[in-house]
Amino acid sequence: MGSLGSLGSLGSLGSLGSLGSLGSLGSLGSLGSLGSLAGSYDSGSTAEALIWTHDGIAGPWSPPTADPMPLDDENGTTSDWVQQLDRLSPAIIASLVDFELVSRLGFTVEADGMAVRHLETAAPAYHTLFKIRRPTISIFKDQLNYLATYADLRQDRAAEILTQLSPPLAFLSAIAYIHPDRTPRTIQLIAAALRLANVVEMRVKTALACKRPLEFSSQVQPMILTPTHGSFPSGHSCESFLLAFVLYKLITSSTNNPQFAGTSAENWSRKLLQLAARIAINRTVAGVHFPADSAAGCVLGLTLGNYFVKRVQPNSGVNVSADAYLFDGTRFPLRAEENPGAGIFADFVWWQYFDVAAGAQRAQTPLGVATPFVERTGSFALQNSERSPILTWLWNKAVAEWDTP
Repeated sequence: MGSLGSLGSLGSLGSLGSLGSLGSLGSLGSLGSLGSLAGSYDSGSTAEALIWTHDGIAGPWSPPTADPMPLDDENGTTSDWVQQLDRLSPAIIASLVDFELVSRLGFTVEADGMAVRHLETAAPAYHTLFKIRRPTISIFKDQLNYLATYADLRQDRAAEILTQLSPPLAFLSAIAYIHPDRTPRTIQLIAAALRLANVVEMRVKTALACKRPLEFSSQVQPMILTPTHGSFPSGHSCESFLLAFVLYKLITSSTNNPQFAGTSAENWSRKLLQLAARIAINRTVAGVHFPADSAAGCVLGLTLGNYFVKRVQPNSGVNVSADAYLFDGTRFPLRAEENPGAGIFADFVWWQYFDVAAGAQRAQTPLGVATPFVERTGSFALQNSERSPILTWLWNKAVAEWDTP
């Protein structure tokens, strides 16, 4: 998550700890692998056997008497072409989904910060989705005190920290009933969200070029290998909060399962976000991130999560809007400025950024101040006419898994 190696590799199209292939996940049953039933299709012995079988039974060539059932292409008058998605392998679906998501994103370096943008093609324009400015060196130095304190938790959190070097599917599945055999499309959906987060966060990290904690002091001594990319924002925090938000929105989109409706929805969002916060804080415990890194990652993850959900949900007949946010690290509070009564924290406190009762990001953090370091800067329309049938197909398939009693 940020340092997962395979996680960011679009070339492997969804390895992500093999989330994209839906089958490794601890090799859970190999997900019906034909290889486990009849040997490998790619082995030399199988190929030779198939050659002999062909020679034995194919017989003289005769032209076919009927054509395959046709499908309209994407430019046709029907949506028949979408039906083929049900038959595609997970890696191919991952490739298609990644293209649909990432092809609409851009990145710009501006005088007052870095910006992630969404491209609208109906009336071509880039709309700012997220803008970020890095903290000053003095703010990072002030935060070193938190790392010294959090280090006392390393023995208690070691198992979690090491396990969370891989995508947190096991932790998510302990809250929501996710299983490769039960919810394969859900796993494909959250894997796609994870890949989107990784692509964006890595570009932002590289542009901001913030030093890791151990580069400030030889006393930090992380308990794990420090990743080579920048510290701010935290990739683990971004990915965890994005996954928590997307999964919360997915399961509460169920129309047939009362377990996820009404006041119960708040309980699901709270537990998923508490998990995301714990994963983020564990990175500070481990000695590889500042609390400000986690705060920025949280806001980026929630912003991307909302954007992702708006991109994948089906056409409702009206345009939907995606919210744009600013994270100004130069305004992040110092420890001396902490005032819990006024909601001002120099540590990472997740509920500063998300209103569980409303099920949405807060408009600003801290609330009620003239110069917040997080604020919603506006919104922009996502045109229904540009809705991706591929993304909508995957979302609908995933929702259906939670509608089943």
